[in-house]
Amino acid sequence: MRDQLRRASVSVPTNIAEGFERHSRKEYLNFLNIAKGSAGEVRSLLRVALEVGYLNQSSYTQLYSQVMELSRMLSNQIQSINQSIK
Repeated sequence: MRDQLRRASVSVPTNIAEGFERHSRKEYLNFLNIAKGSAGEVRSLLRVALEVGYLNQSSYTQLYSQVMELSRMLSNQIQSINQSIK
């Protein structure tokens, strides 16, 4: 589980970076959506870690809050790009 959580966490910024380097709004948008999906995977894995006792409630709450904020920022960026493409 630890390795899967690490992979999903690292996937978020690497997909953002890869999409940005593509120099195409549509490709960037695609990679932002992949990054957002990875953020969702992180949230899910955090919940599982809490349920099985790998995380205490305080750590879970802090980490979950941070990944939710990241997810909101990704959503805002995706919305902004979608509006500019139209």
